[in-house]
Amino acid sequence: MYKATSPQAGTCTVQRKNGEFCDTPSADDMPFPICGRHASRLFARMNELLSEFDSDPLRRLMAGLDDMDSRRERADKRAAKRGPGVIYYVLVGNLLKIGYSQSLQARLRTYPPSRKLLATEPGTFALESQRHAQFAHLLDSGREWFRFEGDLVEHVKTIRDHVAA
Repeated sequence: MYKATSPQAGTCTVQRKNGEFCDTPSADDMPFPICGRHASRLFARMNELLSEFDSDPLRRLMAGLDDMDSRRERADKRAAKRGPGVIYYVLVGNLLKIGYSQSLQARLRTYPPSRKLLATEPGTFALESQRHAQFAHLLDSGREWFRFEGDLVEHVKTIRDHVAA
């Protein structure tokens, strides 16, 4: 509960949980009276909040898709009991999504129209997890978005060559 007291002149204006104000002298050149420790904590918290609003539209899109993927992942875990599906490799911009689905066409409709399905392989949710671990060194955004380069390009090419054979 906060007390209706005021801070001493020249001291920090942060009120503690017990209702008393911080008695540390306020730092110079602050827009309001606040001590260096509380200013540092405020800066760190604001930095955390602002980092969530990345200005890159593709990263915002990926974050939104990852939220949807979390819900789908839970559904996929339930569906995995019914049998295998496919591991899919979808390119969106310059990032590759490695995902699992038992209903690939429905899943593809959740991605932007510019997406490109590069390959699929028969598999389960467990195989998807193995692929994520296999290419963890290329992880870029979220838990399932990878830079499409190096051995991941080769892996997709191998899958495509195997299907074509």
